[in-house]
Amino acid sequence: MNLTKRKNKTKDEIKNAFLTFFKAKDVKHLETQKLKEIKQRLNEYVREYDKLFKDLLIQIPCTIDEKMLVQWYQ
Repeated sequence: MNLTKRKNKTKDEIKNAFLTFFKAKDVKHLETQKLKEIKQRLNEYVREYDKLFKDLLIQIPCTIDEKMLVQWYQ
């Protein structure tokens, strides 16, 4: 009986830890996705687009390969 209670408690602890971990936003992933999807809008100046791109880039807490950045920028 005591063993069953302990197993249920352990299951609940693992479940809560799992849910807590996956509820947290992955900033790197979200900002990288925004960076990939951003496109220059019609009638938008290049300097405005460049500023927006660089502002998003600053928010990513890691280094991204230069080739990827060039590809995403286009």
